[in-house]
Amino acid sequence: MQIEKTHLQPSSLYKNERPDPQTGDTSADARNTGKTAQQAEHQRGVIRNLQNGHYKGVADLRLRINFHDEIMELEKATLASQVARELPPLQDSLEGLFAVFGGGMELTAEQKAGFDELAASFSQRLDVLQRNGIDSLLADLQNAHTEFKDGLAALFASAEQALAQEPMPATDGSPLETGAATEGETGETVATVPEQTPTPSLPAEVSSWLSTLDKIFANTLGALQKSFSASILPELQPAPGNGRAYDKFLTIYTNIMAAGTPPPAEDDPLKIVS
Repeated sequence: MQIEKTHLQPSSLYKNERPDPQTGDTSADARNTGKTAQQAEHQRGVIRNLQNGHYKGVADLRLRINFHDEIMELEKATLASQVARELPPLQDSLEGLFAVFGGGMELTAEQKAGFDELAASFSQRLDVLQRNGIDSLLADLQNAHTEFKDGLAALFASAEQALAQEPMPATDGSPLETGAATEGETGETVATVPEQTPTPSLPAEVSSWLSTLDKIFANTLGALQKSFSASILPELQPAPGNGRAYDKFLTIYTNIMAAGTPPPAEDDPLKIVS
């Protein structure tokens, strides 16, 4: 009797396939996804340990270098949260301050319209800055503050500037151009009164109002500057006996932080060296 050969395929139950710990799926994609998730969790664990000061010396420096991009992203997210907390109260304070501007003052129609335009433009600019991110936020806020004050001063300087542009009369009653020179009886050149542009002065009420504006901005900028200068990581704590290795990695880390250059690649960025 002839027995035909049969080719038995091993059941997938007996294959050396490790299911995804989350879903139980044994496919390659699922295994890769699970591996990626585990690596991400490992990275988060390392950064948490860095924040808690778990590593010292060379290990601390190497991990800060290897995870520089991730740490910078986390710091950026932390700053964005701080900005989201600080800017809305600033805008609310400004709205209240704008509402009381000109109280007890006799403003011209031009000054009222000019102030309303400045205030609306200022508020819109703060909205844009809040949406644009944090890269140049401090400088942009300071510029917006300065430009608003300059625009406000210009509203109250027009009368003085118009007066300064009028020709100054000569002592004999004839008009005399400012900054010009005349020829005396003996033929020598005689200098006349030089042209002068007076420094615009603001009404006391406007100056007081601007002082309040300056204080509001100073408080907000002070809080933001403190946040921008802070780090999510503790200060470096050199471990004793590190020697040249510590100095080497400290130089790399210092250069990265100063210039924002990408860190050098390592074969195993999660490897911890003490």
